[in-house]
Amino acid sequence: MYQRFKAGLFNPSEVARFQKDKKMMTVLFFLLLVLISVIPGIVAIKRDSGGLDYSDRTIIRQAFVDHDIPFSIVNYQLGRTSGAEADYVVDVTYALQAIFTEEVASLSETNPLDTYTKIIFDPTGVYFQQSMLRISLFAYSEYPELQNLDFLGAEADDPDFWAIIFPIIDEQIDDYASVTLTTEIASLVLYEIFILVFLSFTVAIFQMMSLSGYLKFGKVWQVMIYVMVPFVMGQVFDELFALGFLSYIGIGITIFHANRLTQVMMQKKE
Repeated sequence: MYQRFKAGLFNPSEVARFQKDKKMMTVLFFLLLVLISVIPGIVAIKRDSGGLDYSDRTIIRQAFVDHDIPFSIVNYQLGRTSGAEADYVVDVTYALQAIFTEEVASLSETNPLDTYTKIIFDPTGVYFQQSMLRISLFAYSEYPELQNLDFLGAEADDPDFWAIIFPIIDEQIDDYASVTLTTEIASLVLYEIFILVFLSFTVAIFQMMSLSGYLKFGKVWQVMIYVMVPFVMGQVFDELFALGFLSYIGIGITIFHANRLTQVMMQKKE
């Protein structure tokens, strides 16, 4: 593994000698790249886990300001107060939505391609949803303070309103920390697998234009996985140090290495 990693990072000419590797070896190397690529994301997830800090609370409060939410809780039941019969959506962040609905959340469909994390307020309680995962967090009846609640307090940024909401959020975060952590890490791993498969496949297609008379596409794709190392390392250091450009440099080096590897393999076949 070390020799393949070193060649993929520094010496693409040496990668040519690994073209006879068994598929299992390449799969293990691919999984090693995935493991390395998720390290920054796991660090960030662990760092951000736990209750809400001051910054989180500020973001949430500002997201709801000027949102005239046409729902309220009366006798532990969420109901519409005005407006058309449609869900009301608040974009809390670029990846998080709060949704108020009259539909029963447990009966609604999920979308595996949906990238949003959703907190769904349905008639009887609150649900967490991410892609195909949906979890019932709590029923309004579990909290006496939610017997009657008007969401106008969120629009007005009323401290008394948030003094009710934030302790409940903190309690739910503590209760479901392990579930959300596992879900986020699994989503991250699947994302990195997709990126590496897509990029290596794309590079292999372009290199196949030169190697079509020398190797089958499967073998070309196999060796191109080894030259993904610069991209992975560039991405890792980019995310760890928030430099914003190393991932692009990594892609450039990977493409250069792929071209160099193709030249070497063509010379050996001639």
